[in-house]
Amino acid sequence: MVEKKSLTICIPLFNEEEVVEELEKNLTLLYENLKNFYLVHFLLVNDGSSDSTLSKLNIFFKEKENFFILNHEVNKNLGGFLKTSINYSSTDYIAFLDSDSTFDPQLIKPMLEIAIERKIDIVNASHLHPSGSTLGVPYWRKFISIVANTVYRLILNVKIYTFTSILKIYKLEKIKDIDIQYNGFVAVTELFVKGILKNLTYLEYPCTLTTRIKGSSKIKFRRTIITHIKFMWNLVQKNSNF
Repeated sequence: MVEKKSLTICIPLFNEEEVVEELEKNLTLLYENLKNFYLVHFLLVNDGSSDSTLSKLNIFFKEKENFFILNHEVNKNLGGFLKTSINYSSTDYIAFLDSDSTFDPQLIKPMLEIAIERKIDIVNASHLHPSGSTLGVPYWRKFISIVANTVYRLILNVKIYTFTSILKIYKLEKIKDIDIQYNGFVAVTELFVKGILKNLTYLEYPCTLTTRIKGSSKIKFRRTIITHIKFMWNLVQKNSNF
């Protein structure tokens, strides 16, 4: 009998009280689709929310099997979320997923299948891939994303279309030693890029990115753009291929 592979699915929540109930429905369906094939755990990280996010997580998830809630007393942003998730997890694979379901949570199943069958270290959800798409995303936001991801592709000289999406699956043991230095949204890209620079194998999975229906985006665009530029500059200085 083949031993089931294990997966921890990690979701950050910061002032997301409006999405918790819908998230519970989406993750329950995902669990039903995965549990017969894999050993699955869900890690919900309340990242210092000041609204009722934590209380709602306890209402909808506390009694659910294989769902775990961790609480940051203060906001540590995505960099802190990634560190907490990686340190906490001990499964074969780890997946990162947004709480607002702008990436369909059901994408995790085919992405994990590819990671296991092809022995890929990183499977990356890519809405900017030629076979990917966006739905309802403002043009200006898509334009900024295209420019940023194109610059990363040129710096690293790799055929990757999307570096910035949170939805990725990693072979956990391969990223345990990666030092995440950034705190904001750039941390998602930093982890992926440092995995590439470690010569981890990767594959892009074309998908659709939609706009959130409830709540508001927590991204601070000006600050995020500036931090991406700083990270890009550090990569340029270290990468002789540029």
